[in-house]
Amino acid sequence: MKIGLLQMDLVFEACNSLKDKRSILQAIKHRLRSSHNVSVAEIGDHDIWRRCQLGAVAIGNEAGSVEKIFRAVLAEIEGRADTVVSDFQIEML
Repeated sequence: MKIGLLQMDLVFEACNSLKDKRSILQAIKHRLRSSHNVSVAEIGDHDIWRRCQLGAVAIGNEAGSVEKIFRAVLAEIEGRADTVVSDFQIEML
């Protein structure tokens, strides 16, 4: 059994307030939870309205299957017009 951790630094270029950021972030977290079955939480940059550190955790039988989930998560976020993934890190536990 493998547990994977995905840490992402996101940039919201169109945000003008924390309210905008939280609205976008809520939509992202809901979409990732429902379509990829991962646990998602904001892990940093809570009060910076154009940046966010987001963490996702997934579990699987093999590291390859967990990494495949994370690649799909990254593709989903990068496909959004309002969000840029500036950096990410995948770690297997």
